[in-house]
Amino acid sequence: MALDAGTLVYRPDAPIEHMWVVLSGRLAIRRLEGGPRKMMEWRGGDVTGLLPYSRLRTAIGEIQVEESAEAFRLHQDHFPEMIRDCYDMTAVIVHLMLDRARHFTKNQLQADKMASLGRLAAGLAHELNNPASAVVRSAADLLSRLPGHEAAFQALGAVGLSPEAQAAFGGAAGRCAARPGAVESPLQRAGREDEL
Repeated sequence: MALDAGTLVYRPDAPIEHMWVVLSGRLAIRRLEGGPRKMMEWRGGDVTGLLPYSRLRTAIGEIQVEESAEAFRLHQDHFPEMIRDCYDMTAVIVHLMLDRARHFTKNQLQADKMASLGRLAAGLAHELNNPASAVVRSAADLLSRLPGHEAAFQALGAVGLSPEAQAAFGGAAGRCAARPGAVESPLQRAGREDEL
């Protein structure tokens, strides 16, 4: 059977009733969930599709011809005869089936690991973003307050306070700073601003 490049051999979940022996060209299977991802490909000499003793019933992805191909197709109704008359061929196919199962399991584990890594990275980015945003807000707040503090210090210096008045001022400032709740962390202040 001749197959042109781009031919869709199986859609996901389509019933599979044939064993395919690829004589030339190239076929590939792609999983579509989470974006198309090539899982495996078959070239001349490879066997795919339904195999004797396989529990596969439907396609697990989209199987498409990537390079013009020729393939031999054998319906599952002929499997008992093949098993009886071609024992060596059946043994080779069973080993292929086991290799294919290992390959697909490994591929699925890799996809699961990548998905977990993506979730971890998203969570980490979120956790890093919160303190970074607080730092940016605090820095902006500090920059906006510096001119006012500078003006206040200049005005205080211009008054010419006596040493006793300066000591009283320092004591009042110390009591204000020591009062619980008088000095808030940037995160506490940001939280209160969000509440407001």
